[in-house]
Amino acid sequence: MSKSMEAVGTGKLLSRESLAAQVNPNLIGFGKVDPNCPACYHMSEAKNYGLGVVNLGSWITQTKSFAGCGATVGYLPSKKLAVAVAVTYGSKAFDDEGSYRNVSDKIFTLLGTALAPGTLSKPEP
Repeated sequence: MSKSMEAVGTGKLLSRESLAAQVNPNLIGFGKVDPNCPACYHMSEAKNYGLGVVNLGSWITQTKSFAGCGATVGYLPSKKLAVAVAVTYGSKAFDDEGSYRNVSDKIFTLLGTALAPGTLSKPEP
């Protein structure tokens, strides 16, 4: 995952124009929080969506969460640093409705903060 994200973050497989379209923070100010939609938020410099990526400050990231597992991967261009986290869940991770929280985001933020202090916001509890 980290090697693939490095290719995404450096634009190795894209033209400069395509990389800019993918990772530039063009949607800052767009969106709003919706209490019925956990993925809905007001996009800011701290967190905004690119084309297929989520920009967390200077990090270019992507997250997956389905089928009882989760993963978060990110690339920090200024340090040429890639971090990947994959997790699986036991039965106690699921609530009565079968929902679970993707903890790979929190672990990624803790690792990213340790490896590149000041580049990520604190993880949500």
